[in-house]
Amino acid sequence: MNFVFDIDGTICFHGKPVSRGILDALCELERQGHFIAFASARHSRDILPVLDERFHHHLLIGGNGAVTYYEGKLIRACPIPGPLFQRITQLLDRFQASYLIDTEWDYAYKGAEDHSFLSRVDPLKQANRIRLDEVRQPVKILVTESADPQRLKEEVKALDINLHNHSLEEVLDITNCGVDKWNAVAAFGLSSGSTVCFGNDTNDLPLFRQAARSVLVGNHPLLAGVATDQLDIDEQFESKLRDKLTELAAGADKN
Repeated sequence: MNFVFDIDGTICFHGKPVSRGILDALCELERQGHFIAFASARHSRDILPVLDERFHHHLLIGGNGAVTYYEGKLIRACPIPGPLFQRITQLLDRFQASYLIDTEWDYAYKGAEDHSFLSRVDPLKQANRIRLDEVRQPVKILVTESADPQRLKEEVKALDINLHNHSLEEVLDITNCGVDKWNAVAAFGLSSGSTVCFGNDTNDLPLFRQAARSVLVGNHPLLAGVATDQLDIDEQFESKLRDKLTELAAGADKN
C-alpha cells in the first residue's frame, strides 16, 4: 500500500518537526513493505527540515504538486508559463502584495523582511534567494498579504491558473493550471486503488477524491464529506494515529 501524508496540520503542528514517535511509526510501515510519501503545500526543500534524514530521499511532492523530488533529485516540475507569470506579478504589484516565488529549488521574495512565514522558508539554507528578475521556471507563488485581498483573489481567479484554497483566507497559493497533489502522485505512478492519504485542508481534496482510503486529521467541512476515516486532534492524537496506521496496514495485508 502507498501512504501519502500531508505535512502541516496533519503530522506536523505549530511549525515543529514531525515527532519521533510518528516518524518511527512510518518507518515501521516501510519495514512492512509499504511505500511512504509526503505531499505538502510547502516546497519540497521546506519539507526536509521537519523530517529526519531517514526520509529525505523519499517521495516529496511540494508546492501542492508543483515539484516532485525522489531520491534527492527533481523528477517533475510544473512551471507557470512566462507570459502568464508576468501577468500575475503585474497584478500582484498593482495590489501592493507581498509574495514568495518558488522555482525548482530557489526562491525570490518581495515584502516585509520581518514577516513570520519567512522563518519557514529554506531554514536549512540549501537554496539561494534570488532577485525577482532572476526568476526562471517559477512553480508557485505564495501571496501573504495585499492592499485588497478579496479583490485580488477575484482577479487572480480569472486567470488560467490553479488557486489553491488555504485555511488562512488572505493567503493565496498560485500554481499552473492542472497542478494538484493527486496529479503529482499519479504522475509518479501510484494508483488510486493502492493509495491511502492523510490530510487536513482543502488542498488535500484531490487526494481524498482519488485514494482508496482517506484520513481527515481534525475537522474540515469539505474533506469530511469525502474522507473514509477521521482523527481528532487531542492529547491522544499520536497514539490514535499509530493505531490507524496499524489498522490500515493490516487491512492492506489482507487484500
